[in-house]
Amino acid sequence: MLVDLARNDLGKVSSPGSVTVSDSMILRKYSSVQHLVSRVCSSLIPGRTDLDIIKAVFPAGTVSGAPKKRALQVIGEYEEQPRGAYSGAIGIISSRQLDLALLIRSVFSYSGKAETRAGAGIVKDSDPKKEVQEMYDKSLTVMGGLLNASSDH
Repeated sequence: MLVDLARNDLGKVSSPGSVTVSDSMILRKYSSVQHLVSRVCSSLIPGRTDLDIIKAVFPAGTVSGAPKKRALQVIGEYEEQPRGAYSGAIGIISSRQLDLALLIRSVFSYSGKAETRAGAGIVKDSDPKKEVQEMYDKSLTVMGGLLNASSDH
């Protein structure tokens, strides 16, 4: 579902028939999480820009849900504050390159206070208690990394 959403989003700014999926559903293991990773690529429609790509694909379906338009409406109704940089992007934009990373499992610092945000996938059969626990686990992993890094100095 999320790969299809990414294909659809990218297809809005891509030459017809150029959207491809490679490395579909590859399992990547990290120290505390596992992800299924797919690569979605395309050729940009002539005259379109990097900004057009960003507008087409953000917010990413992996942090908004599907169908995206309705999911964003629900997020707006239930989340008590704007997401800020969380679930946005950070990266490199130049005349020859657009390379962005989705900002999840991140730490933000404001006025000497650190904040982390986390999410969980809410679907029809979700167990709310397990989803809340997943968010806590993700946040604790990020904060634990921050504490380990600060204790090294």
